[in-house]
Amino acid sequence: MQQSEGKIAVRLATVEDAAIIAVHRAQMFYDMGSLVDELLEPMKDATIAYLQRTIPVGEYVGWLAYEPHNPMRIVGGAGVLIRQIPPFATIDASGNRRIAKGKQGLVVNVYAHPSVRRRGVATLVMNEILDWSSRERIDRLVLHASEQGKPLYEKIGFIMTNEMRYAPPVLHTS
Repeated sequence: MQQSEGKIAVRLATVEDAAIIAVHRAQMFYDMGSLVDELLEPMKDATIAYLQRTIPVGEYVGWLAYEPHNPMRIVGGAGVLIRQIPPFATIDASGNRRIAKGKQGLVVNVYAHPSVRRRGVATLVMNEILDWSSRERIDRLVLHASEQGKPLYEKIGFIMTNEMRYAPPVLHTS
């Protein structure tokens, strides 16, 4: 557990935290303008179901930021989806070329409550993720940054890539 100036602490999320993570995820998309009012509850419900399935088996690992004097007041968090991709060529921190085994983490759900934004909560949680990913020997962390999040991610070492996305003309919701 890390703390920021004694004001915020971070802990691992459990399956019992699925509802608060779902609220954060829905609010994050809502704040970015990509989730409308009528989809807030369906997003929360779908996220809870997903987390109840993936947290127990270690496919989703999450962290929650809270006030130490009030541990029930969760003020932020983030998570990592663990996925196995094919091996790939990379350069390690020492500049050596190697073949990575393909253990990748997709950072998701980075959220700070409006009352604590710009006070280091997201940085604290992201540093926890970076420490954890090193211990877990994650070959690569990736994320999709909002415009507001890009400066933080660049500051802690993430770089822009050439990733592209295809959205099918008809999305299936089931």
